[in-house]
Amino acid sequence: MSDNNRISDRTKSYDWGKIERELETIYGDRAREEKRRPPEAKSPDNGGERQAPRPKRSHRKLLWQAVVLVVLAMAALKYMPLFNLDEIKVVGNSYVTTEEVCRMAGVYRGQHILAVSPDEAKVLLLKDLRIERAEVKRLLPNGLMIQVTERQPVLNIPCDYGFIDIDREGLVLAAYRAPSQLPIPQLVGMKVHDLYISDSVREQPIRDMAAFLGFLGPKALASLAYVNMSDPEHILCLTPDRTEIRLGKLDNLEEKARICRDFLAELKLGKQPMEYIDLSFGSPFVKPQLENSQPVQYRAAERP
Repeated sequence: MSDNNRISDRTKSYDWGKIERELETIYGDRAREEKRRPPEAKSPDNGGERQAPRPKRSHRKLLWQAVVLVVLAMAALKYMPLFNLDEIKVVGNSYVTTEEVCRMAGVYRGQHILAVSPDEAKVLLLKDLRIERAEVKRLLPNGLMIQVTERQPVLNIPCDYGFIDIDREGLVLAAYRAPSQLPIPQLVGMKVHDLYISDSVREQPIRDMAAFLGFLGPKALASLAYVNMSDPEHILCLTPDRTEIRLGKLDNLEEKARICRDFLAELKLGKQPMEYIDLSFGSPFVKPQLENSQPVQYRAAERP
């Protein structure tokens, strides 16, 4: 049998229908994919010929470029003199100087603004007993705002080694060999022992007096020279010109402080010299510095 006859017999045994279906499946899928593809843009320069698609940039390459740009921007920001601190504004301080506040916060002029951490500066400020609250803010490009609330000293007290200043809560803020030069009254008639900075006064009468003076406020405090507590039932405050404020017992502290504040404001106006004001009773009385004058009921000036 010839070779041609053998090939012919072999091809007859194939399932040509099955083969056609498989070819249709393969090439039919490819044809459908070609139809779904968008047509390539034609360039007017090459006579409408199809251009090869441009390769897409790697996401990793784009990420590295972004990182490099950020690093360069940070380096430029760090070394530009525009961002060196030129103005440090401190507000709210009266007893602590601006220089002390900056030193406590660890900031100085010429320092780069990004080298200043507002949170760390706040923590450093609050470590000083004289600072009750603090806020630190950057003012771009080259400014810094430090706002503090100080613990106000209200009373200067004699102690074993000299004198101490306490705030309205009885906390010892400072210690001296000589009486304090701050515009606050000095305590006479009592003395404290074994107290140092950051301690608290243990004697309740002195703590109550500190609370009373705290209600007065800084302006009224500056109008008082002494507080005499030798008799706890008859406590006496004295102005520099020896006008007496007879508090009696330390009760109704806030109300007595309000009346005392108004009285001191009137004394400062100098309308009429007074010998004393007595707050020992429910209704306060005043005695003018006039011959044969009698105490009269005190009425504070009406507020505008």
